[in-house]
Amino acid sequence: MLVTSVSRTVLDLARTISFRSAVVAADRARAIDIRQPVEPLASLECLLEELELVPRRSGRVRAERVVTASTCLAGSPGESLSRVMFLELNLPMPALQRRFVDREGELFTDFYWLEFDSIGEFDGKQKYFQPRYAAHLSPEEILWREKLRQDRLIAFTPRIARWDWSIANDPRRLLARLATIGVHPTR
Repeated sequence: MLVTSVSRTVLDLARTISFRSAVVAADRARAIDIRQPVEPLASLECLLEELELVPRRSGRVRAERVVTASTCLAGSPGESLSRVMFLELNLPMPALQRRFVDREGELFTDFYWLEFDSIGEFDGKQKYFQPRYAAHLSPEEILWREKLRQDRLIAFTPRIARWDWSIANDPRRLLARLATIGVHPTR
């Protein structure tokens, strides 16, 4: 069976689907786990090399915009979508996978805005209900652990906002949610 490389597939998608969806795909291809280093499906270098082969009149500018907006630090499609929304809404870009350390160990946050001392967390339902993410824990136990994690994060800053897919997909609601922690558009 003939197939294209991951890099080529990402660029083909970047030229044909929405910017939001293409960044989600590019982030997934580039994804690494900062806690357990693993090779990404496609590195930034591979994407840039493949981009050089795309003719200008065949959507190269569009593909370049997707590659430029992509990151290897997105932990989920919801985080990728949220970050694209930040771009579209002229919100300041946060640090991704910001590490905090307390007596109990390390904590990583999806988004951290240093200038506002604010944390943002995208939460999808699968984290609580799908067995492959639940590690054989009940939804109640997962929720309790997440509550304890939130308590630990509050020790660093009380400015924490959480959102799900419905908010990430709604610019008005996402702006309102982020405003509660002092994050506002830059213009």
